[in-house]
Amino acid sequence: MKRSLAVTSATIGTLIVLASPAQAARGAEMLSYGDAGPGVRCVQQALNIAGSTLTVDGQWGARTEDAVVSYQSRAGLQQDGVVGPQTGQYLYTVLFFHDRNQAAGCYPYLPTTT
Repeated sequence: MKRSLAVTSATIGTLIVLASPAQAARGAEMLSYGDAGPGVRCVQQALNIAGSTLTVDGQWGARTEDAVVSYQSRAGLQQDGVVGPQTGQYLYTVLFFHDRNQAAGCYPYLPTTT
């Protein structure tokens, strides 16, 4: 008998973070609305892996803001719309388990808790 289990990507991300040695850059700057560049591109890529449908353009606008808050809500994180160390760790782990090469490229840009 086949069993199927539907688990949200946020729940998977939570489980993976607890069991994973994946780490992003401890000294990376927090990212938020109005920011632009490779860090924002990494946030957008991770959010898309987690179920969003953002254009990955490296520009943090209203859609990226909404996707961050939504992801934070699903993951049980503080819903402040900022990618600081805790949200950064979760998003980096999403990237790490999706594509380690992609995660390596984002390593310097995402903050983390450790």
